[in-house]
Amino acid sequence: MSAQSLQVLQTNLLQEKQAFSELVELLDRERLALENQSMDALKKFSERKQQLTKNIELLGQARNNVLSEISDEPLTNVTEIVRMLPRNIQNLWQQVLDLAEQCHQSNLVNGKIIQINKNRVARSLQLLKSQKSDPGLTYSSRGIANTSRQAFKAIEA
Repeated sequence: MSAQSLQVLQTNLLQEKQAFSELVELLDRERLALENQSMDALKKFSERKQQLTKNIELLGQARNNVLSEISDEPLTNVTEIVRMLPRNIQNLWQQVLDLAEQCHQSNLVNGKIIQINKNRVARSLQLLKSQKSDPGLTYSSRGIANTSRQAFKAIEA
């Protein structure tokens, strides 16, 4: 394990940490845009999110290349390899893992908001359709519910 390899790994992990930190912030802003239904902001955030995830993927590949140079073991157990590294790199690795988990949780929340909004739109469309199998309800002046067919009969009369 050379000092140069450790320096390259540390630099890579710092870059990953920065990228994940930016993604956490972006996902938080995306959540607010979803809640406010700001389509222009969502489009901008989506483009930046794609750039960040691509960068994170490339950084992860570079990190794995350095880890395989450092260790004679296959990368099937990265945790074991990291345990052999100096404490500062272990701490940096843990910070990257924590940020990745934050991103995952934030992304799940944003996905749920999207699903709720999708369901709301679908229900609204269903109400607007007024299909025969789902007659819309209207109310008489006395507050009694009428199906749309009853309301049309009253109009015809």
